[in-house]
Amino acid sequence: MPYDIQDHYGILPKNYWTKKYFTVDKNYFSYQIDIAKRLINFQPGIKALDVGAGIGKCMVALNRSEFDAYSLEPSTTFRDKALEKMNLDSERLKLGMLEELNYAENTFDFIIFGAVLEHLYNPSGSIKRAMKWLKPGGFIHIEVPSSDWLIPKFFNLFSN
Repeated sequence: MPYDIQDHYGILPKNYWTKKYFTVDKNYFSYQIDIAKRLINFQPGIKALDVGAGIGKCMVALNRSEFDAYSLEPSTTFRDKALEKMNLDSERLKLGMLEELNYAENTFDFIIFGAVLEHLYNPSGSIKRAMKWLKPGGFIHIEVPSSDWLIPKFFNLFSN
């Protein structure tokens, strides 16, 4: 892990993703959103937080699905591209790392970690922090590239 997150993610988005990635398909993240809506007894306007927005594709999908979407992104260049390309509200897309940002307790019904836990300095601490922001009855959606990585992290979460 780099000492400063910008050392790793301060690169231009076009150098991180392929050109095709900058288009948001109408079905992007729709399967996960449909499941979330069933699990949390969805009502339009309930709050969702995407941790690690990248260029904002998940936030766009959440907005399209009538969530009140928020996000955070530690990379200045990625956040700038999300604001420019996806036309997102700068007040709802915070710049900063999860460990540094604050949200009120019991704010979100749905929190998403989409291929982001493996990039965090303290994954178990980050989940604990996010759980404070989660409303009772809400849930956290976690995607990681390797389940072999996930299982040890959960053991660490509950052993700390």
